[in-house]
Formats: sequence, structure tokens, C-alpha cells
Amino acid sequence: MNGRDLMVWGETGGGIFVGPELAWQKRAACAETDEPDKFFPSGGAPSWERKKVCAGCPVRDDCLDWALVHDEQGIWGGLTEGERRKLLANPLPFLNVKEPK
Repeated sequence: MNGRDLMVWGETGGGIFVGPELAWQKRAACAETDEPDKFFPSGGAPSWERKKVCAGCPVRDDCLDWALVHDEQGIWGGLTEGERRKLLANPLPFLNVKEPK
């Protein structure tokens, strides 16, 4: 591990080494919560409480970018998997941009 690498803890509690492209995770608001596993709800569990944490996160854009590129599960960048699928299919409503006429 060099000075640019970061150890990130997975769901199983085992650390994995990652490169500098994931250094933003160290500053993520969800990493400071008591139960980060709640960002991976199962069975359609309500997500609004976790999304409130994302709303004030300083790395929300980095998180969302990562999830969109890597097809992550759970809540990333303030969006659920379904919301990210909709964003990829039609980004205009999410960007508050109107289609030109």
C-alpha cells in the first residue's frame, strides 16, 4: 500500500485496498453513520432516511458517478438502483433540463 491508497471496509468487515480513485469514500457522510449497511436496503425497504444523509454529503456527485459507471446496488449518490436506472434511461428530468422544441 502506498501513500495514495486507501483501505475501505466492506460489508463483511474485511478491509480491501483500493487506489486513489476511491479516496472520496473516506469523506462520505454515510461512512460516518452508525449503520452504513442500511444504505443497502433489501425487499424495498424505505430509503428516505438514508437519502437525507446523502443530501448533505460533500462527495455525493463522486458517489453517484461511481454507482452509475459500476452498476452498484443500494443507495449511492442519493439515488436508489431504480432511480439510477431511470436517470440513465432519461437524464433530462433529473437535470431539470427541458428538451428543446
